[in-house]
Amino acid sequence: KEYYSIGLDDGKVFVYKGDSSNHYLSMDKVYEGIVHGDRVMGVGLDPFDLRLYTCSTDRTFYAIDLTNAKFPRVLVKISDSGYTNMELESSKRRIFLTNQSGEITIFSIKTFPPNLVKRLKTSSHSTIRAFHINYPTNYIFIGDSNGRICTFDLPKEDKERLMSEISHFGVGQQKIRVCVCDPINFQLITGDQNGKGTIWDLKKGKPIYLWVAHPKSVITQIWY
Repeated sequence: KEYYSIGLDDGKVFVYKGDSSNHYLSMDKVYEGIVHGDRVMGVGLDPFDLRLYTCSTDRTFYAIDLTNAKFPRVLVKISDSGYTNMELESSKRRIFLTNQSGEITIFSIKTFPPNLVKRLKTSSHSTIRAFHINYPTNYIFIGDSNGRICTFDLPKEDKERLMSEISHFGVGQQKIRVCVCDPINFQLITGDQNGKGTIWDLKKGKPIYLWVAHPKSVITQIWY
Protein backbone atom coordinates (compact mmCIF):
# COMPACT_ATOMS: atom_id res chain seq x y z
CA LYS A 1 0.00 0.00 0.00
CA GLU A 2 3.07 2.22 -0.45
CA TYR A 3 3.44 3.21 3.19
CA TYR A 4 6.88 3.69 4.73
CA SER A 5 7.58 3.73 8.45
CA ILE A 6 10.77 5.06 10.03
CA GLY A 7 12.04 4.92 13.63
CA LEU A 8 14.83 7.15 14.95
CA ASP A 9 17.39 7.04 17.74
CA ASP A 10 15.56 9.77 19.68
CA GLY A 11 12.32 7.80 19.89
CA LYS A 12 10.49 9.57 17.05
CA VAL A 13 8.46 7.60 14.52
CA PHE A 14 7.33 8.77 11.07
CA VAL A 15 4.96 7.24 8.53
CA TYR A 16 4.85 8.39 4.91
CA LYS A 17 2.76 7.41 1.92
CA GLY A 18 4.25 7.42 -1.55
CA ASP A 19 2.66 9.76 -4.09
CA SER A 20 2.35 7.86 -7.36
CA SER A 21 0.75 10.83 -9.15
CA ASN A 22 4.15 12.51 -9.53
CA HIS A 23 6.26 9.38 -9.95
CA TYR A 24 7.11 9.22 -6.22
CA LEU A 25 9.13 12.42 -6.28
CA SER A 26 7.38 13.36 -3.05
CA MET A 27 5.72 11.64 -0.11
CA ASP A 28 2.81 12.63 2.09
CA LYS A 29 3.46 12.52 5.83
CA VAL A 30 0.78 10.43 7.51
CA TYR A 31 2.12 10.39 11.07
CA GLU A 32 4.84 11.96 13.20
CA GLY A 33 5.21 11.42 16.90
CA ILE A 34 7.58 10.94 19.83
CA VAL A 35 6.55 7.42 20.70
CA HIS A 36 9.51 6.30 22.81
CA GLY A 37 12.02 7.76 25.22
CA ASP A 38 14.98 6.03 23.62
CA ARG A 39 16.15 4.40 20.37
CA VAL A 40 13.47 2.79 18.22
CA MET A 41 14.56 -0.80 17.54
CA GLY A 42 11.66 -1.97 15.40
CA VAL A 43 8.73 -0.62 13.39
CA GLY A 44 6.05 -2.57 11.59
CA LEU A 45 2.97 -1.44 9.68
CA ASP A 46 0.06 -3.84 9.26
CA PRO A 47 -1.13 -3.33 5.66
CA PHE A 48 -4.59 -4.74 6.39
CA ASP A 49 -5.67 -2.42 9.18
CA LEU A 50 -3.08 0.39 8.94
CA ARG A 51 -1.92 -0.11 12.49
CA LEU A 52 1.61 0.80 13.43
CA TYR A 53 3.70 -1.21 15.89
CA THR A 54 6.94 0.03 17.44
CA CYS A 55 9.40 -1.16 20.09
CA SER A 56 12.38 0.48 21.76
CA THR A 57 15.32 0.06 24.10
CA ASP A 58 13.16 1.95 26.62
CA ARG A 59 11.41 -1.45 27.15
CA THR A 60 8.06 -0.44 25.63
CA PHE A 61 6.02 -1.93 22.79
CA TYR A 62 3.31 0.34 21.37
CA ALA A 63 0.45 0.00 18.88
CA ILE A 64 -0.97 3.03 17.04
CA ASP A 65 -4.18 3.08 15.01
CA LEU A 66 -3.49 5.19 11.91
CA THR A 67 -7.12 5.03 10.77
CA ASN A 68 -8.14 7.18 13.75
CA ALA A 69 -7.48 10.90 13.25
CA LYS A 70 -6.41 11.21 16.90
CA PHE A 71 -3.82 8.43 16.46
CA PRO A 72 -4.52 6.67 19.77
CA ARG A 73 -1.36 5.08 21.15
CA VAL A 74 -1.75 1.88 23.14
CA LEU A 75 0.97 0.54 25.41
CA VAL A 76 0.91 -3.17 24.65
CA LYS A 77 3.78 -4.41 26.81
CA ILE A 78 6.61 -3.27 29.06
CA SER A 79 9.51 -5.68 28.83
CA ASP A 80 11.91 -6.72 31.59
CA SER A 81 14.67 -5.16 29.46
CA GLY A 82 15.05 -3.13 26.28
CA TYR A 83 13.63 -4.51 23.06
CA THR A 84 16.14 -5.27 20.30
CA ASN A 85 14.22 -6.62 17.28
CA MET A 86 10.77 -6.72 15.74
CA GLU A 87 9.52 -8.91 12.91
CA LEU A 88 5.97 -8.37 11.66
CA GLU A 89 4.57 -11.25 9.61
CA SER A 90 1.46 -9.66 8.09
CA SER A 91 0.25 -12.76 6.23
CA LYS A 92 -0.11 -14.70 9.49
CA ARG A 93 -1.00 -11.65 11.59
CA ARG A 94 1.72 -11.99 14.19
CA ILE A 95 4.71 -10.11 15.58
CA PHE A 96 7.97 -11.44 17.01
CA LEU A 97 9.99 -9.38 19.50
CA THR A 98 13.36 -9.96 21.19
CA ASN A 99 14.95 -8.17 24.12
CA GLN A 100 18.20 -7.64 26.02
CA SER A 101 17.60 -10.49 28.46
CA GLY A 102 17.38 -13.33 25.95
CA GLU A 103 13.61 -13.46 25.57
CA ILE A 104 11.35 -13.91 22.53
CA THR A 105 7.72 -12.82 22.69
CA ILE A 106 5.03 -13.44 20.08
CA PHE A 107 1.90 -11.33 19.71
CA SER A 108 -1.18 -11.89 17.56
CA ILE A 109 -2.33 -8.78 15.68
CA LYS A 110 -5.67 -10.28 14.70
CA THR A 111 -7.12 -8.04 17.42
CA PHE A 112 -6.32 -4.51 18.57
CA PRO A 113 -4.49 -4.14 20.80
CA PRO A 114 -2.42 -7.28 20.10
CA ASN A 115 -2.69 -10.36 22.31
CA LEU A 116 0.34 -12.00 23.88
CA VAL A 117 0.63 -15.53 22.49
CA LYS A 118 4.00 -16.80 23.70
CA ARG A 119 6.74 -15.62 26.02
CA LEU A 120 9.81 -17.77 25.59
CA LYS A 121 12.88 -17.59 27.80
CA THR A 122 15.73 -18.84 25.63
CA SER A 123 19.00 -20.40 26.79
CA SER A 124 20.57 -17.05 25.93
CA HIS A 125 20.55 -14.73 28.94
CA SER A 126 22.07 -11.75 27.14
CA THR A 127 21.11 -9.25 24.44
CA ILE A 128 19.61 -10.80 21.30
CA ARG A 129 20.72 -8.66 18.37
CA ALA A 130 20.51 -11.16 15.52
CA PHE A 131 17.07 -12.50 14.64
CA HIS A 132 16.17 -14.39 11.48
CA ILE A 133 13.14 -16.42 10.38
CA ASN A 134 13.82 -18.92 7.62
CA TYR A 135 10.42 -19.72 6.16
CA PRO A 136 11.46 -22.59 3.82
CA THR A 137 12.60 -24.60 6.86
CA ASN A 138 10.32 -22.98 9.48
CA TYR A 139 13.24 -22.32 11.80
CA ILE A 140 14.05 -19.21 13.81
CA PHE A 141 17.67 -18.31 14.55
CA ILE A 142 18.96 -15.83 17.10
CA GLY A 143 22.48 -14.64 17.95
CA ASP A 144 23.40 -12.86 21.17
CA SER A 145 26.08 -10.59 22.58
CA ASN A 146 27.88 -13.57 24.16
CA GLY A 147 28.32 -15.42 20.88
CA ARG A 148 25.56 -17.96 21.44
CA ILE A 149 23.35 -19.04 18.52
CA CYS A 150 19.99 -20.64 19.25
CA THR A 151 17.64 -22.47 16.89
CA PHE A 152 13.87 -22.79 17.32
CA ASP A 153 11.17 -24.63 15.43
CA LEU A 154 8.41 -22.35 14.17
CA PRO A 155 5.01 -24.09 14.40
CA LYS A 156 2.16 -23.45 12.01
CA GLU A 157 -0.18 -20.50 12.38
CA ASP A 158 -2.17 -20.53 15.64
CA LYS A 159 0.26 -23.09 17.09
CA GLU A 160 2.89 -20.57 18.20
CA ARG A 161 2.51 -21.63 21.84
CA LEU A 162 4.29 -24.86 20.89
CA MET A 163 7.46 -23.09 19.75
CA SER A 164 10.56 -24.38 21.54
CA GLU A 165 14.33 -24.19 21.42
CA ILE A 166 15.86 -27.21 19.68
CA SER A 167 19.60 -26.45 19.75
CA HIS A 168 22.25 -23.91 20.70
CA PHE A 169 25.95 -23.52 19.98
CA GLY A 170 28.69 -20.91 19.67
CA VAL A 171 32.40 -20.24 19.91
CA GLY A 172 33.80 -17.47 22.12
CA GLN A 173 32.56 -13.97 22.77
CA GLN A 174 31.59 -12.99 19.22
CA LYS A 175 28.84 -10.44 20.01
CA ILE A 176 26.74 -11.52 17.04
CA ARG A 177 24.74 -8.72 15.41
CA VAL A 178 23.09 -10.35 12.39
CA CYS A 179 22.43 -13.82 10.95
CA VAL A 180 21.00 -15.29 7.76
CA CYS A 181 20.25 -18.94 6.94
CA ASP A 182 21.30 -20.81 3.80
CA PRO A 183 18.59 -23.51 3.71
CA ILE A 184 20.04 -25.37 0.72
CA ASN A 185 23.36 -26.15 2.42
CA PHE A 186 21.84 -25.93 5.91
CA GLN A 187 24.33 -23.31 7.01
CA LEU A 188 24.06 -20.08 8.98
CA ILE A 189 25.98 -16.91 8.14
CA THR A 190 26.64 -14.48 11.01
CA GLY A 191 28.23 -11.05 11.35
CA ASP A 192 29.62 -9.75 14.64
CA GLN A 193 30.61 -6.63 16.52
CA ASN A 194 34.24 -6.87 15.39
CA GLY A 195 33.53 -7.03 11.66
CA LYS A 196 33.97 -10.80 11.32
CA GLY A 197 31.75 -13.01 9.21
CA THR A 198 31.29 -16.70 10.03
CA ILE A 199 29.66 -19.59 8.19
CA TRP A 200 28.29 -22.30 10.50
CA ASP A 201 27.43 -25.92 9.79
CA LEU A 202 24.00 -26.22 11.41
CA LYS A 203 24.12 -30.01 11.62
CA LYS A 204 27.35 -29.97 13.64
CA GLY A 205 26.95 -26.58 15.28
CA LYS A 206 30.51 -25.66 14.32
CA PRO A 207 32.07 -22.83 12.26
CA ILE A 208 33.45 -23.94 8.89
CA TYR A 209 34.70 -20.59 7.56
CA LEU A 210 35.56 -17.21 9.08
CA TRP A 211 36.75 -14.01 7.46
CA VAL A 212 37.35 -10.39 8.43
CA ALA A 213 34.81 -8.45 6.39
CA HIS A 214 35.25 -4.99 7.92
CA PRO A 215 38.15 -4.52 10.36
CA LYS A 216 37.16 -2.66 13.54
CA SER A 217 33.61 -2.22 12.28
CA VAL A 218 30.25 -3.66 13.22
CA ILE A 219 28.45 -5.88 10.71
CA THR A 220 24.79 -4.88 10.86
CA GLN A 221 23.40 -6.37 7.63
CA ILE A 222 23.92 -9.52 5.58
CA TRP A 223 22.16 -10.37 2.33
CA TYR A 224 22.07 -13.92 1.00
